Amino acid sequence: MAHIAAKSSLLSRLFLLPLQRFAATRRDRRRVNELLHLSDSLLRDIGITRFDVYSAVRSTGNGSASAVLAGVARARIAANANPVGECLELKAA
Repeated sequence: MAHIAAKSSLLSRLFLLPLQRFAATRRDRRRVNELLHLSDSLLRDIGITRFDVYSAVRSTGNGSASAVLAGVARARIAANANPVGECLELKAA
């Protein structure tokens, strides 16, 4: 039984993992392409810019541009929710 499990694990590493990565990369590229077709005002509404999309694609290499963009959007939305003046008031109090 251990021999069968070892074969299964080897097959998984040789074939399934690369296929899963390939599928994830294609899915990510499709999402990025959809973002690039949105207007600048729509991109701004979701918390990113066209520059953010291009930067995420170039900076991630084999990583996920979608994950990078989600982080950028969350950070920008949080920064807009707490303007600098409010943050300074809280620190002073």
